[in-house]
Amino acid sequence: IKIACDSEHHARKALKALSLALRHRGLSVNSGKTAIVPVARSEEIARCLDAGEAELQQIDSIWQTQSLRSIRRSFPLLSDLSQRLLRGGDVGSRAFRYCIRRLEALACCPEFEVPEAYFAPITPLVIDALSASPASTDELVRYLRAVPTTNDDLERVAQLLQDVGRNYYNWQNYRLWVLLVQKEFNRPALVAYAMTVVRDQPDCATRCGATLYAGAFGSKDDRIAIAQGFGSLESFMGQRAALLAIQELHFTPHIRDHVRPNLRSDLKNVYKGLNRQGIYVAPPLPVSITRVLDTERDYD
Repeated sequence: IKIACDSEHHARKALKALSLALRHRGLSVNSGKTAIVPVARSEEIARCLDAGEAELQQIDSIWQTQSLRSIRRSFPLLSDLSQRLLRGGDVGSRAFRYCIRRLEALACCPEFEVPEAYFAPITPLVIDALSASPASTDELVRYLRAVPTTNDDLERVAQLLQDVGRNYYNWQNYRLWVLLVQKEFNRPALVAYAMTVVRDQPDCATRCGATLYAGAFGSKDDRIAIAQGFGSLESFMGQRAALLAIQELHFTPHIRDHVRPNLRSDLKNVYKGLNRQGIYVAPPLPVSITRVLDTERDYD
């Protein structure tokens, strides 16, 4: 949001009015991204008025036509811009977030008829960025979850998870474990590693992800071991992941003896509500073309 005023006093008054208006919509101004810039600071003014990447503006204009034929012509532009941002390490920008959402739409919307080969040059760069830009894991995994991936792609993700020199971000590890479950990437060696994490790691997001993976692809003995270690879990996230992982175990004796005595009050009766059909994560769902074309602009 850009507001032009004739004085700093009027700018502060406008900022107050904006804050009040946003509050009624359940939103707030991000003080870290908000500035009142005097006109004399020409370089900063130019940066504030910058509309973004020219390619992004072109792509956005095409998508706003809501014409499927026109949007298809933007596919090469979107691919080129995404690859350039990834190679430049610019994965925290609004332009990259915009690209990710469009790529996700192409992968999840059958009407676009995008071939798997379209994503092939982008996916390795996204996997490289997991290590180089861990703060952008949510966006990167959002892409990987939606697009077609090869065994080699997922093997690289698994290698990152098992590399103790690089995988020290708990939230990233959780998202990667869940991604491998969603992609049905079942490897016995990775199951064994996941159980090592379950046994040795404290109650944290890394252990939560490994627990889900071991529950999805491990043996009954692995699930029993998860149940037996339930008493070491205190967090909502940790206990929830364990309950999902042991959903196929019988209540007696495993749940009765090891889970029920240690269960948090806000997770009571959750085990009873599980379908016990071995569903651990929700798969990506197809998106209708109508929903994609009706989406508002989402630069941010």
